Amino acid sequence: MEQSNGCHSLQPSQLPQDRGSASLTPGPVSGRRKKLDRSCILCHRRKIRCDRKTPCGGCDRTGVLCMYPDPQQNPPRHARTTVSDIDSRLARLERTLTAISNEKASQERNSQSILGKHIADDPLPPAVNHEEAWVDRKGTLIQHGESSVYFNEVLITNLLEEEREIRSNILTLKAEGVQPESPYSNISGIYSDSCSCSVDMQDLLPAKWEATQLWQAFLMNVNPVVKILHAPTVQKVVFAAINDPSMLKSDTSCLIFAIYFAATSSLGSDEAIHILGQEKEISLNNFRRGLEQSLRRAKILIQPTITSLQALGLYLTSLRAYNDSRSVWTLNGLAIRAAQSIGLHRDGASLKLRPFEAEMRRRLWWHIWALDIRAAEDHGLSENIIELSTGIRFPMNMDDSELSETMQEPPSPQPRWSEATFSLIIVETSYTVRRLHKIRQSCISPAECELKRKEIITNLKNTIEELYLCHCDLNIPIQRATSMLARILVAKIDFATEQQWQSLAGLEQQATEEKLIRACEILEMSIQILEDDLLRGFRWVMGSYQQYYVLTYAIWHLCSKPHGPTVERAWKVVDNSLQLGASKACSSERGSKWTILELLREKAKKIREQSTEESLAPVSIQMEDYNMDSIDPGQVPAIYEDFMSEIGWNRVEMEFPGGWEDLLVNGIGTQGYGL
Repeated sequence: MEQSNGCHSLQPSQLPQDRGSASLTPGPVSGRRKKLDRSCILCHRRKIRCDRKTPCGGCDRTGVLCMYPDPQQNPPRHARTTVSDIDSRLARLERTLTAISNEKASQERNSQSILGKHIADDPLPPAVNHEEAWVDRKGTLIQHGESSVYFNEVLITNLLEEEREIRSNILTLKAEGVQPESPYSNISGIYSDSCSCSVDMQDLLPAKWEATQLWQAFLMNVNPVVKILHAPTVQKVVFAAINDPSMLKSDTSCLIFAIYFAATSSLGSDEAIHILGQEKEISLNNFRRGLEQSLRRAKILIQPTITSLQALGLYLTSLRAYNDSRSVWTLNGLAIRAAQSIGLHRDGASLKLRPFEAEMRRRLWWHIWALDIRAAEDHGLSENIIELSTGIRFPMNMDDSELSETMQEPPSPQPRWSEATFSLIIVETSYTVRRLHKIRQSCISPAECELKRKEIITNLKNTIEELYLCHCDLNIPIQRATSMLARILVAKIDFATEQQWQSLAGLEQQATEEKLIRACEILEMSIQILEDDLLRGFRWVMGSYQQYYVLTYAIWHLCSKPHGPTVERAWKVVDNSLQLGASKACSSERGSKWTILELLREKAKKIREQSTEESLAPVSIQMEDYNMDSIDPGQVPAIYEDFMSEIGWNRVEMEFPGGWEDLLVNGIGTQGYGL
């Protein structure tokens, strides 16, 4: 029984069973009570006066069991602390602090001396030249004037550290001039009204029939792969806006223009002309202007709402199909901060929100979060500032028809295919990337890191396969796209993290055939998903999942080993991948990683050409070293291998009409080959 004074009653079952003399139980009922010399345990603990009866008055009044210490047990006595003891302790502390201070000062002097030597050996360039590249084990900084580009992804960093020529070429390309600006790289309309004075928002909207067709295109091509809206609810808003656009609220106007922009992005050029009656680029530019002005009028940076952030999420996803410059990544950071400002990073259930609203918030938050992970990859950055410990659950694996604004309890998701499956797989893989990054920082040894990495990758494969992919029907376009992209993403994460963790552990990178074959397989799957005619409606979003890591390794391998059994296959997928990456025709400012890859490919081509020229150059062989008359025909294979290793030729690549045995034994046709 717990008393108001904070004391707990001691039940007999709580007492030690092997200490019979440690307590005195009440004796027979009598008027006399045995008096003891010491206070009971409870009174001693509470520091109150004990009458030393059995039981004592205090325990009797509170109704607890009265216990006395063993009579033979002496109370512990602590040694008194004297002034001399305190002086000696202070002296020891002072000596410790002095030693720490001296050690720290010594380290600072050493680092300063090393830095001074580095500056003396490599003096700074003149004040008029601000172009330089600084590399350390944490990242690479490439500067041009007052602008700079930073990379800290380990594969890119190591490559730039070794390839100084590529670093200098990047600076040269940046210094040659700025390319004409694309209408998709300028996002200033969100925070500037300089272009809004002469534009009527109504003029930027499509006709009613065109708007209806764009909504259908959105449902077919965008909604299945960007699941942040509840289509039945939004459809009412869309048709109300089509019938009377003058009644639109500012944040609803944002969403309408974002839907038009995303739908047009998903169309081919001929389809856009057929539906909208004008070039696709013109329509995209009109919808972009309307969206950005609507976002500015909705004050998204000051008063963001769920609707305006949904519009921004759609816009950022669509924009990646045309623009992978830093402006998109920067805008994604603004979206993250705006989302945090309205608590999207906290689970709606913990905020006592209705199930429908909580689910819509989960969809939106994880979509923006995953976009930020991918945007960091676009620019060679391995770290992301958004932590995992936000307490928000993943979206539920269910169709829109299972959700309603009036439901009181959320339905139970089942392991099956649903309209949210594609987006859930993107979230799962992005979450695993971030989780691997966090776990790598806590590992002690490379062996432990690799063990945990393989375990996490295996769990990811099993989770995606058991919960989602085993329920896919590959004859249905969206389910086919989901299955193909999921396998590409898992294979890429496995391949990239293996190379990254080996580099971070200080292990030398080896160019092996096994790795090159894996890289070719991933790149071939990525090309296949873009060339599959059944998936034409999803090409716009599939093209934004670029295989930077895998492509970097493949080209580096071709630089390291220009010849091999898989080289021709590798060159084919590398050229096709870079060609598809360059097909983002509307982007005038391609990401710096594309520049690095293109420069690296040029180097690989030069190495291949030089290697080919050297292999075709005439070779002088001293044939007198081989006495043809004394050769035993049974020794021909061994002599042939010795001969071929000396001249450095590959017998697979050469054919002689008389055969190798006739050439070596009988000397047939040697004059015709310059021997």
